Formats: sequence, C-alpha cells, structure tokens
Amino acid sequence: MYARTFERTGKAKRLRRESRARVAPCDVRGKPKGEWAGAEAWIADSESEEAKRADTLLNEKYGLLKRIIEPVVALRHGRVVVVAIRPEAIPGETSGEA
Repeated sequence: MYARTFERTGKAKRLRRESRARVAPCDVRGKPKGEWAGAEAWIADSESEEAKRADTLLNEKYGLLKRIIEPVVALRHGRVVVVAIRPEAIPGETSGEA
C-alpha cells in the first residue's frame, strides 16, 4: 500500500523517527470506515521501485491534474515523498492458512 505526502508534514517527520503506524479503510475525505490495523510504514527512496510504482499508479488515476497541482503545492510544503505501508494484518481478512 502506498500514500504520498509532502516532506515537511508531521506524518513524514514522524515516520523518519518511528516506523510503527496504524491504517484503516477511509472514505474520500479520510473518515475511517472500518477497524484500525497496525502497520509498518517508511519513506521510500525517491529512486526506488516502490516510489516509481506509486507515481505511475497515481499518474494513471489523476493524470494531468496531479502533474499540474503537485509542483505548485510543493513550493509551500516541500517535495512529495512516497510512504510505503505494510499492514500487519487486515481486520476481517484471513491469511488462507489452516
């Protein structure tokens, strides 16, 4: 799972110190719609396959709008960084192991 944020945000600063995180399914406005799960999260190196994959997926989804808005917002908040997230377990899902 990937997220993107700006390097000067509180979440990016915290992830540089501590990789523990919590995730939950949310609506488009970020309101949780399910149970929280523990996760490990880190800032991916900008040249890593993780960062490239996240950028490709977001370009496919948001297209020109992303490519126009991102540099403008970055002027105030710093460069965009990719947050790679590995959930420990997703509530309600089974691993398939018996």
